[in-house]
Amino acid sequence: MPKEKVHTEGNVSKSELDKMCLELQHLNEQLAVMVTRQLQKTELIKNIKRQLEKLEKNSNQNQVKLGIGRLIRMIDFDDSMENQWDQFSIYFDSATQNFLQRLGNQYPQLSPKDHKLCAYLRLNPLLFGIL
Repeated sequence: MPKEKVHTEGNVSKSELDKMCLELQHLNEQLAVMVTRQLQKTELIKNIKRQLEKLEKNSNQNQVKLGIGRLIRMIDFDDSMENQWDQFSIYFDSATQNFLQRLGNQYPQLSPKDHKLCAYLRLNPLLFGIL
């Protein structure tokens, strides 16, 4: 009888561990999706800003230039308010045993874009359930 009880307790612990692993995997998948969407949004805004700057530079109409300038300032303000990458890197490092910090220490020549790409690549397997 006592042997069965120990076996049952072992199963409960294993099922709790399995549940925690599933929850962690789900949270990692959510983080990966959020990061992917955020990176796409950031790139879209940067592209829009570049196009607006071109239009502003090439336009002769003062009213159009003023409107475009206002839009560019709005984008700049939004970008400065969020500073998404810094915030993400803090959470990402805490979730991945300081992956970005270790990456920077091991490869100091990497640019910020390289770090973003590495973070994305690190998250990508999570989307497909490889890790």
